[in-house]
Amino acid sequence: MKKRVWKKKAGLVLVIGTLCLNLVACGSYMKEDMAPAVEGNYHYSSSYDSGAMEEGWAEESYDMVTENTMDSDSVASDSAGGTRSDVTTNRKLIRTVSMDVETEDFDTMIGNVEDKVEALGGYIENAYTYNGSAYYNSDRRYAEMTVRVPDKDLENFVDQVSGFSNVVSKTTSTQDITLEYVDTEGLRDMYLAEETSLLALLEKAETVEDITYLTSRLSEVRYNIENLESRLLKYDDLVEYATIHLYIEEVEVYTPVETEEKTFGEEIKEGFEASVLDIWNSMVRFVKNLIINLPYFIRFFVIIGLIILAIKVIIVIIKKAIKKKKAKKAAKQNVKQETAPETTQEVK
Repeated sequence: MKKRVWKKKAGLVLVIGTLCLNLVACGSYMKEDMAPAVEGNYHYSSSYDSGAMEEGWAEESYDMVTENTMDSDSVASDSAGGTRSDVTTNRKLIRTVSMDVETEDFDTMIGNVEDKVEALGGYIENAYTYNGSAYYNSDRRYAEMTVRVPDKDLENFVDQVSGFSNVVSKTTSTQDITLEYVDTEGLRDMYLAEETSLLALLEKAETVEDITYLTSRLSEVRYNIENLESRLLKYDDLVEYATIHLYIEEVEVYTPVETEEKTFGEEIKEGFEASVLDIWNSMVRFVKNLIINLPYFIRFFVIIGLIILAIKVIIVIIKKAIKKKKAKKAAKQNVKQETAPETTQEVK
């Protein structure tokens, strides 16, 4: 009797150590020869057929776990089946809208979008704004924003944006994830049922081998449950909040949007006026940029002038040096010619 108590204490110590290791390595998978519980195989260890059966509880526990799990699976299956049959009234839809818009007042447009998002209880997921650059000779401003608003207010938000801007293009897409959502829910419920069964078996397990296997499988099941619940939360967020990809561009004149057919003369007139206006705006921008960048031009020409002046000075110095050298050489030659006749007379 004492020997058996000592063995149970030793087994308890090993179980605690195994639990700690399994909690750290909760993402590890079982061996291939161990069939997962979702397939209905709950024959966890061969010890249930020998040592555990001798205690008189393993067979009863096995039947109880199998029965409970089958009941849970059938309930989950019935629930999933009911949801599948009712998908027409409870669909999980992810709606996304992409809009390219123009505005003549960039700052006011950005402020209106931010105020509208806040009023609807949404949020701006990310935003990028370009305010122009004199260095790159570009004063065109634009913004790219990803906005999330409640799905029920999507049309309201799109109408508001269309009201205080010129919509150049708009794309709407809808993704139906109803079946994926139902399948994920069903799989999570099956893992929850298996978790309950494993806990029931763990309470009655006595051998270290059985406890080790049950705790290892339990950690794997809990890891899968957390992953599935995280996926469901992501699905819920995408369904409850629609996504709007918004591109805002500041322009001087709106891009004309064809709403009705026009005559040949009207098209020529509007096209001519648009061309003249574009040329005028181009000239205005050129003069404005020329005045703004005038200091850079002055600096450039000053540097070029200094370089040219330095080159000329160097050329003059080189010419003077060459001329001086030639003069010295000519003087030497003259001296030699003058002394040569005197030497010849002395020799005679």
